[in-house]
Amino acid sequence: MQPKELLPAGDEIVTAATNLNCKAAILDLANPKDCLVWTPTDFDALRKMMTKLCGNNWILIVFAPQKQHKAVMKQLYNWDDAEVLLGTWKRYLAFGTAISKYGNWQFDYKDTMAAVLHAEGGDLRKVTRAPKSEAEIVELNVDEEQFKRCIAKHGGEEGNEREVYGRWERHPKRLQKLCSSFLHEDQGVILIGKSHVGLVWGFLRAGHHVFACDSSLKDISYLTKVIEILGKDARNECTVERQKTAHRPDRDMYHKLGKKRNKMWEYLFQGQPKTPFEHDYIVRKAMAQEAYSGYHKAQVGSFAMFVARCERMKFGGNQAMLMYDGYSKIAKEYDAWNPIESDEETETSDLEIEERVKRMREGMKSVPACNAPSLQEEEVRTKSAGASSPTHDVTDRASFIEHMQTDSLTPIQALENVLIHDNRQGFREKAQSRGNSVNEMRPDDDEDDFAVPNALPKLMPGDNIPDSIAQASEQPYFILDKVPEMTFDKWGHHILWHMDLFEPCIVQGKWMMAVHLTKGWKVRARLDGASWLKLAKSEIIFRVRKENDGADKAAIEEKARLLFECLHSKNRVEYKHGFYDLESSRSYKSINWKIDLPQAGHGVETIRLGCSQIGGESNTQFATSVGEAMSQTTSKIMEATEVPRNVDKFEMERVALCGPHPISTKENSG
Repeated sequence: MQPKELLPAGDEIVTAATNLNCKAAILDLANPKDCLVWTPTDFDALRKMMTKLCGNNWILIVFAPQKQHKAVMKQLYNWDDAEVLLGTWKRYLAFGTAISKYGNWQFDYKDTMAAVLHAEGGDLRKVTRAPKSEAEIVELNVDEEQFKRCIAKHGGEEGNEREVYGRWERHPKRLQKLCSSFLHEDQGVILIGKSHVGLVWGFLRAGHHVFACDSSLKDISYLTKVIEILGKDARNECTVERQKTAHRPDRDMYHKLGKKRNKMWEYLFQGQPKTPFEHDYIVRKAMAQEAYSGYHKAQVGSFAMFVARCERMKFGGNQAMLMYDGYSKIAKEYDAWNPIESDEETETSDLEIEERVKRMREGMKSVPACNAPSLQEEEVRTKSAGASSPTHDVTDRASFIEHMQTDSLTPIQALENVLIHDNRQGFREKAQSRGNSVNEMRPDDDEDDFAVPNALPKLMPGDNIPDSIAQASEQPYFILDKVPEMTFDKWGHHILWHMDLFEPCIVQGKWMMAVHLTKGWKVRARLDGASWLKLAKSEIIFRVRKENDGADKAAIEEKARLLFECLHSKNRVEYKHGFYDLESSRSYKSINWKIDLPQAGHGVETIRLGCSQIGGESNTQFATSVGEAMSQTTSKIMEATEVPRNVDKFEMERVALCGPHPISTKENSG
C-alpha cells in the first residue's frame, strides 16, 4: 500500500496500531519523488493520524531531502502543540560522495531529520526515556559509517550479492539507537515507507513491534521472507509466529486466493486470448468458476467479480500479469477497498481445477435429494473442518448444495446461513425433526424429540478448548465464569486476573490474555513461565525507577529485586505495574516504591528498601557505600498499612517469605 493510504486511519488500521501498542512513527521522504507528492493537506492528516493511532503521547521522526526540507519543516512547525527538533542524517555511500550545490558553494549532501515530540500537557518526559547515565547524549546529527547492507541472497537467492535497497538504506543500528531514547520494550513503531529488513529485525530483537507500510510489494515480500529465515535460524534463539488469517466471507477473492492468484491469472489467460469471447477462454473461465466459487467461504459472486476485474486489466488495459496496483485501482472505483488486508493461508499454489471440479461433482452425486444429514455425519464434518486438505474447500461447497436440497429451508435461506451466519443447520423457527417418518410415528412420539439448546461447556482458563468455541474469528471469546487467579498446573505459571480489565480469552482456538484499554480490548499472547516472570520483573523495575527519579542504578535494581522476590513468593505478581494500584489487587496500598536515601554523617547508615507489598519495610545496615549495602541486604517485615491481623500468623508468613530477622554485621557506635 502507498504510505499516504495510512492517513485516513480506518478502523482496521487503528485496531492494528492499538494491538501493537504503537507510540512512534518514522516517515522517510528522503527520495525527492516521494517528498514532492505530499501536500499541506497530507501533513494535516498525518498529525491527526498520529494521535488516532498512538494516543496523545507520541514521537514522529521525519526524513526529508536537503533541497525540499524547507517545505516539509514549514508544515511540521505549523503543529503548535508539538516540539520540533532539527537534525541531519548523512547516509554512507560505498563509492564517491553526494554533493549539494548552492550557487558556487558545494556541500556534503545530508538528509534533513526532524524529531517531532507530542506530549499531553507539554510534559516531554512522557515520550522520552530517562538516560542510563548523566553523560548519555541523544545524537540528532548522524554521520553513518560503513555497515552491512541487505542483499538478495539474504532472501534465499543463493549467490546473489545485489543490494536490495541501494543508497536509500539507513544504518539500522544508528536509527535503532535513536529510537531507543524514546521507545520502551513492548511498544511498537510505524514505518511509513522504506521498511527495510535490517531496521525491522533490530526492532524485533529489541522487543518492539513493527507496523510496516511500503508501496513496493516486492520489498514487503522480501522483508517477510528474510524475517522468516532469520526466525528459523537457531543462532538467533527466537521464534517468529505469523498469525493465520481467518477465512472471512467478505474478504476479496484477490486475498482469498493468496499464492494461487498468479497461477489463476496464467490459467485463465494462457494462449493470450484477444477477447473474452474466445471459446477456449470461456471454457477455462467456466471451469475455474465451478472449482473456486465459494472458495474459503467466499460470498456469492466473489470469484466472478475477481475474474471481471482481471478481464478489464487484460483486455482493457493490456496488462501482461496480475499486479496489486492495477487490481486495487479497479476495485476502488466501485467498492470499498481495504489497503491493509492480509492474504488467506493456502496449502499449495497449485490450482488443481480439474481435480476440484471432479471431486465436487462426485460429492454432489452422493448427496441425498431430500433427507437432512444425520447427526453423525454432521459431527464428522465439524471435526474435519479445521484440518487442511486439498478436498476441504470442495467439501464446503458440496455441503452448501446438500443443505439447499433439504425440505426445511429454501436455497436462498440455506445459502445465507452458510455464508453469513456460518451455520449449516440454519436458523429456523421450529426444531428440525430427527424422529421417525409420519407413517411410523407413535401417538406421543413427537414429545420424545426434544429441542435441547446447545449449552456452552463450563470452561476454566487453561482447559482444553472444545470444538464448539474454537472459533476462527480474530475477536476474543471471554469465558462466563470469572476467576481471580490461576495456578501453575492450569496456566503454566501463577497469574492474577482483574475482571473487565485483564482477563483470559480464546482467540482462534488458543488461550490468550486480553487487556481492556480505552480504545478497546487488546489481545496478548499467552506467556511461558520464564517469560512471564521476566516481564513482571521488568514492570517492577520500571515502576521503581519511575518513583525514584535520579536514584542510583544499583539501589533501584536491588529495591526492585527485593520487591519482586517478596511479591513472587506471596503469589502477588501483577502483569502491569499499574495493576498494583487497583482496589482488586492483593497489594493495594501496601507497596512502598520509594527508596529512602541514607542520612549523612553516620558511620553506619540505614537504607529503607520497602518490601511493603504485605505491609512493611526492609532495613539494611551498612558502613561504606550503597553498592556494598546491597550485597548485605536482608529483609525485616513489619505490619504498617494493612488491617491488623494475627501477629503469630503474620510472623510465620514473614519468615517463610523473606527470611529471619536481620543480623547486623556492625553495631552503631552512636
